[in-house]
Amino acid sequence: MAQRDVPFKRRRTGSSGSIGLASCGFDYQSGRFVGAHRSVTFKQLSCLAFAGLPLLSIAGCLDAAPTYEERERIPPFVIAPSVIPAVDEVVSIATNKAQLIRVPFRSEDLGEPLTAVFALDGTFQGSDAIGPSVFNDDRRAVEFTLRPEVDPGCYQLSMVLTHRANLLEGRNVYDESMAAYLYWWVEIFDPQLGATSLCPGGGP
Repeated sequence: MAQRDVPFKRRRTGSSGSIGLASCGFDYQSGRFVGAHRSVTFKQLSCLAFAGLPLLSIAGCLDAAPTYEERERIPPFVIAPSVIPAVDEVVSIATNKAQLIRVPFRSEDLGEPLTAVFALDGTFQGSDAIGPSVFNDDRRAVEFTLRPEVDPGCYQLSMVLTHRANLLEGRNVYDESMAAYLYWWVEIFDPQLGATSLCPGGGP
């Protein structure tokens, strides 16, 4: 009966003399393995047995368990072109109206929730809590409705977005490199008088 060729790739293991054969075959008449280069190691024989040859009763090839790199937390990354309202425009709000703020972002959270804190000229306005996810998730966004209870005028609206564990009292953080910041100029106006040009770049 002709020998049966069983090709397998050359590889190294931790034992001496363990360079595998480029190819080998089983001679059914002699009951021996025939190789092109060196003797087959025990580990390689176990691989052949797994391939269906009547040699050893081993369930599969013996190999070390795979290892994986540990993931790292990635701070929030704001998708600036999709921010509503745009940060390079003056936001005009009548005193009897509200403004929706939407800030799409991505981050790698490792199970840690995030918090976005909004302030108007340093005065706390509210916050939004966002559950944890992964960096490839580009569907998340901070959503907050601003209802300013202030006199007409020009104000700076700020947002800080960071993981909850990085947030201190108010809008302060432990590590600024792990937070995202956004700023808007906001003009609050009397609806009977209309918007003015109080803010930089603003106009009626």
